[in-house]
Amino acid sequence: MSTPRSLYRSILRELRKSATTPRAQRSPAIVLHLRRVFTAPGKTPQALLDDAQNALTFLHSQRTYKELLARYSPLSDLTPEERVKLTARRVGLDTPREHDPLAPGPHPNPGVPDMATALGLIRK
Repeated sequence: MSTPRSLYRSILRELRKSATTPRAQRSPAIVLHLRRVFTAPGKTPQALLDDAQNALTFLHSQRTYKELLARYSPLSDLTPEERVKLTARRVGLDTPREHDPLAPGPHPNPGVPDMATALGLIRK
């Protein structure tokens, strides 16, 4: 059985490990609220310990889940375009290049003028 002090410190440690922002930018309100919960009268000591143990288990499980998701699902944080490109590469394909009308390069049909030349917008 854990003591309230060790559970409190374990929760703070787990919050620190799972934080995504630097320590200077974190809100102190979370720690203050946690301290109030641990020092507030009204709950029995056993109920308080049970709630603290549940919170600790939840924080640890959530952090482990994020680590596993990042390790085994590398496409989860990509944009849809990047995901399609990487999925195609995984099966040995490349996605076609998108047409850029301003990019210099060979005309796809050398005998046929492009639309801007045909309309007289660009003179050669």
